[in-house]
Amino acid sequence: MVQDIHSSKTPPHLAGLNILIVEDSPINLKVTSQTLQSLGAHVIETQNGEESITAMNPSLDAVLMDIEMPIMDGITATKIIRNNPQYNHIPIIAITAHDHKEDEKSCFQAGMNDFITKPLEPENLLQVLRDNINQLQNNSAGPIDFTEGIAKVGGDQTFFHEVLQDFCHLHHNEGKYLSQLFAKKEFAEIQKRAHRLKGVAGTIRAQDFAKTAKDLEILTKNKPFDLLKIEKAIIQITKYITEIIETINDHTARPQL
Repeated sequence: MVQDIHSSKTPPHLAGLNILIVEDSPINLKVTSQTLQSLGAHVIETQNGEESITAMNPSLDAVLMDIEMPIMDGITATKIIRNNPQYNHIPIIAITAHDHKEDEKSCFQAGMNDFITKPLEPENLLQVLRDNINQLQNNSAGPIDFTEGIAKVGGDQTFFHEVLQDFCHLHHNEGKYLSQLFAKKEFAEIQKRAHRLKGVAGTIRAQDFAKTAKDLEILTKNKPFDLLKIEKAIIQITKYITEIIETINDHTARPQL
């Protein structure tokens, strides 16, 4: 059963945001829904993965997805949702009762953006939502700040285009290389590539990409290595590169930037 619920109060925390909850436990669903409404969100309630697919809408700001559910589990539902490009911008956050590395890995591989463990504490829930929604909203105008990038090269649009084309040529396979290095546990080489990517991302004014590259550089400096975080950063970098190249190709096809 899908329920569409509007908050009667709209404090600033999550005011105006549309959040889909997918949770099979009526009690957990009720408590999570009430927490989000108290923070100002507009909530849509579903009780299994199959219902969540029906309830998906491009106007959603986030999905809170339970993992273990009858009819259809959260991992399966997420994979189906991620096969629809119109939902790629919506963060899907796993709700899990277990704090296991294997569970986390399965979530990320399915296409989820983050995870949160039960019981859901309001402060933690708010922070995870804001982190993920803000990250994606910051990207809503595109992964590259063209205005700032052109200004950085003295206003020469043609030259900035050339720099962007160089990026496409040199780095289109970067995600594949990083994944291969990760499989071989060649962390020193990953660190070098991450450092180089951080600089390149700054040059083309792709700030979120630059931040993730910096995170990967730090992760591969400090022992013991957190393999899950390193893998997550590589997956995110691969996604950023794909988005950036698509954006560059789109802008190149236009008469002007």
